Amino acid sequence: MAVNPTLWLSSTLEACCKKFFSGYNYETCLKKYPRDDDDCIVKLYYPDWNGSNEGCISDGKYAFYWYIGCLILIVQHPLIPFHFSFSLFIIIIISLGKEPQYMLSNYDYFLSSTLEECCENFYNWDLYSCTGTAPTLTNGEYYPDWENSDTCVKGGDVPEYMFHNQNYYLSPTLQECCEKHYHWKLNECVGSSPGAVYVGTGKWYVDWEDSICIQDCDGASPCGGPAETWDELYSSREQCCDLHLSWNKDECNGQSAVDTGTLKWYVKWSADTCVQDCLTTTSADCGGVADSWEQLYSSKESCCDEKLFWVRRCVTNQP
Repeated sequence: MAVNPTLWLSSTLEACCKKFFSGYNYETCLKKYPRDDDDCIVKLYYPDWNGSNEGCISDGKYAFYWYIGCLILIVQHPLIPFHFSFSLFIIIIISLGKEPQYMLSNYDYFLSSTLEECCENFYNWDLYSCTGTAPTLTNGEYYPDWENSDTCVKGGDVPEYMFHNQNYYLSPTLQECCEKHYHWKLNECVGSSPGAVYVGTGKWYVDWEDSICIQDCDGASPCGGPAETWDELYSSREQCCDLHLSWNKDECNGQSAVDTGTLKWYVKWSADTCVQDCLTTTSADCGGVADSWEQLYSSKESCCDEKLFWVRRCVTNQP
């Protein structure tokens, strides 16, 4: 450099940096790197993309870097020859910490003063692993274990991404977790936990085999066990019966029509007459409890007029 000072030497630091470090190292060359308040110690966090890439690491707050930080001040001393100072300065900057040079030249973006800040900026998707902290559970402990048991579980290693949307992934009870994430195999999911008891929704659905509405719960009648995922649920028995079993509404609603009858009238074809829907021991007009398919009438006259209009004795009971 002494042989050709015109080529290698510059009158100002800015001119030198512009000539030899005009690219991404320009600001680093100008000493525009971050410092602590004491201007001697630098400790900052940056994403470890060139290493394991598992989180943020520190550039190191060791005694060695303390001396380097102080040497930077010495470099600026006017009694030291410029070319020596500048060379020493470049060596110090290159040696400072472990972060790549492109991060130093844009330190406002890449470097953070705390581990938490760095993790939030660059490893938000794996925040708790990066910071080494445990999250606070705000919506229960049950979560869908899609990768292992494929059912709802409690405790264990909750996947990182679930902590970022706890209201969706986590649930306070096994029942709620299963209904949210395994509704198509609800019974299997609820029974996956030792000692689990199916609680149900308490709503009503149609039992097509018995033509009645039963409750989504486990226990004595009117509970009919867990509803299947395809069963439509209703808030009341009456609503369920009105919409699907209006022709069998009394029995559907749990009334005593099955035992005592409705006292309405229906045709008894074997006797060519209309009889009352009631137990035969109740009255001479009773013909027994009507079957579910029998059409019922409010009076004997309307039954006879509609079904047996050609039989005169239907109404009078006379031969």
